[in-house]
Amino acid sequence: MRLFILVIILSGLVGLLFFLNPGIFSRPNSAIISKPLQDFIPNEKPIPIKWQGEIFAVIESGNGFAIKKIPEDKENPYILANFRNPETREDLQGKVAIAGTWEGMDCSAYQKTVFYGHCAQYVLIDKIEKLK
Repeated sequence: MRLFILVIILSGLVGLLFFLNPGIFSRPNSAIISKPLQDFIPNEKPIPIKWQGEIFAVIESGNGFAIKKIPEDKENPYILANFRNPETREDLQGKVAIAGTWEGMDCSAYQKTVFYGHCAQYVLIDKIEKLK
């Protein structure tokens, strides 16, 4: 009987902790977040990149793409890539190589749709080419 009461008290305390601070059991360094502090978290300065990935969604009428990194990156699996200069390429699909600058982490509305709860690395595209 005492064990039963102890279990009930402990589960009540755990529930109270979670109610007071829902993030208490989350991984603080995870790219998966439930409530971003802001929509865009900039890098201190743009970082030149050359990455490969697979386009799985065209965004903003072809001016941007949702890309899953290849090889898989468990910490930051997704890229939100937009052309640096206004351009549209609705014809691009499949595997691509991109060169440009990684500007920061984007935790915008796309986080809850195409990126399945993840923030995405935001890249400005200088060059993009289709891979075979």
